[in-house]
Amino acid sequence: MNHCLKSENLSNEMEELWPDLVRFSRSLSGNADLAQDIAQESMQRALQRQEGLEGIVNLRAWLCQIAANVCREWWRKRSREQECLKQIAANRPFESDTLPSGAIEQREHLEAIWSFIQELSVVQRQVIQLHLQDNCSHAEIAKRLNTTTDNVKANLSVVKRKLRKKFLHP
Repeated sequence: MNHCLKSENLSNEMEELWPDLVRFSRSLSGNADLAQDIAQESMQRALQRQEGLEGIVNLRAWLCQIAANVCREWWRKRSREQECLKQIAANRPFESDTLPSGAIEQREHLEAIWSFIQELSVVQRQVIQLHLQDNCSHAEIAKRLNTTTDNVKANLSVVKRKLRKKFLHP
């Protein structure tokens, strides 16, 4: 694929590269479920930028760079979230360098989320905590909770929908 792309070919060529992008994302993240999310987000970003990109020579390299950026963003966000959750769980005050300006508002928001998580059913709470705090894959959560991956996915979906409804669209 070392030729210049035309916008009418871009979607087709991106679709052909999907398996490669998922494999690359898995190598970055070390997690099959997360790799799917990273690859999907990368494709969405690429499609959003497709106008004016007819000069791209190596689509695979361009998509991998987007995936690398998405993965870096995910790890940074994840690191901050985990530190905040740990501090909330330990009922410790936040370190001054843990949160940027607006730390009080962010702490209050995270405490509200943590309180909301505590009100979930036992299974939903276990699933979301294993997913967020322990960074477990769907399969790992299913094994720990002696259930199926479909059940884990369903519970995660319900919890995420509840969180979005409560905190993003009050």
